[in-house]
Amino acid sequence: MRQTVEKTLVAFDCDGVIFDHIGEDFLCAYNALLTLFPETKVPGLPSRNLGLEDIAQVRHESALFARFRSLAGFCLRAEEYYTVLDLSLSRDGNGVSIGEKEFQEAGKNAQELHHQFREEFYKARSLLQEQALERWAEIIPIYPGVFEAISGLASRPGTIVAAATGRDRSSTVRLLAHNRIGRLFEQIAARENGDTKLEQLTYLSDLTSVPLERMVYVDDKLTNLQEIEGQVIPALADWGLTSPQDIEKGRQAGFEIVRLPTLYQQIDRLLTRLTV
Repeated sequence: MRQTVEKTLVAFDCDGVIFDHIGEDFLCAYNALLTLFPETKVPGLPSRNLGLEDIAQVRHESALFARFRSLAGFCLRAEEYYTVLDLSLSRDGNGVSIGEKEFQEAGKNAQELHHQFREEFYKARSLLQEQALERWAEIIPIYPGVFEAISGLASRPGTIVAAATGRDRSSTVRLLAHNRIGRLFEQIAARENGDTKLEQLTYLSDLTSVPLERMVYVDDKLTNLQEIEGQVIPALADWGLTSPQDIEKGRQAGFEIVRLPTLYQQIDRLLTRLTV
């Protein structure tokens, strides 16, 4: 008699875990800022909307990009990139050293602009895709080792691989397909399917009939993992924009700290615990 394998599910956040998205986010945030404040002048950058052709110059020559990158790890939502740019433009030097509390306090002073900025950010993303879909996808590569790890997990008996992302479904599907890993994902919970990670994971549970307690969720944001702690098994990615401070906090909280070179082995071990 064949033994039935109980299903488990591993869900991955996309931006910062699968995709290196910082270049796209900078272009969208900068263009949104110029739309709202066309008088903005930034040394070394044109006073016009940036296009895909500008990404190389931005990455290598823009001091603002370096400051932006140093703060981007605090962002949970697109509108918070306004705070990132506001702080970055008001400070000198290539890096900005502040804590999460100071970042959140700065954001409180810009609440009235957040809704407008969010709308313009997503409009800018759509325009970049319309400019040249393949070129747009090329500036958002997957992190080295992600394909191999997810491919191994997708072939694991009884395991469902899914995405739980704050990105919209359309661009998520396009990026997964461009990087030839779309076929590995059985389900996707995108921005349209929930405002919080718990809502998205519950959506995946309803789709797959896998209960939350039989799920592993990988994210680069400690705050997101704290939200779902006790519901699913949390795993904090130590690459991308994850800060050393958050890695240490996650370790102290007992979260699994996953690394790219051992991603498959670590997730496999967590899933095995769920089937024992």
